[in-house]
Amino acid sequence: MNTISLHYYPADDQNLTIYILFQLDTEDSLAFLFVLKVETAIALGATPRQATLQQVKRSLVIALSPVIDNAKTVGLIALPGAMTGLIMGGASPLEAIQLQIVVMNMLLGACTVSSILSTYLCWPTFFTKAFQLEEVFAD
Repeated sequence: MNTISLHYYPADDQNLTIYILFQLDTEDSLAFLFVLKVETAIALGATPRQATLQQVKRSLVIALSPVIDNAKTVGLIALPGAMTGLIMGGASPLEAIQLQIVVMNMLLGACTVSSILSTYLCWPTFFTKAFQLEEVFAD
């Protein structure tokens, strides 16, 4: 069962500190927490872009982490097919490594561009025209 309690403590004359105490026992607790953060920021006057900035950054980090981890091991632990094929075909190892670096940079670039584009193109669908959060995950 979800339990949420909001406590408002005036820190001083100009600032208002909001403490949100919650206990979540559901599978969607992380998604609920993100929705709560976005709705709180919008209620306090943030634009939708400002309210979702942390979630957008987090989604880009999650989307790019497998590709970056793969790029860390290329040549040390895993020998990619292009590099191995060129070396076995008689090309110089330096040329094979240069080609593999180009291929990995293209892969990183393509993943980065596609992640950024898909994140920013789907972002407006999560809000109504009145800048209210859509019920995307509603049952």
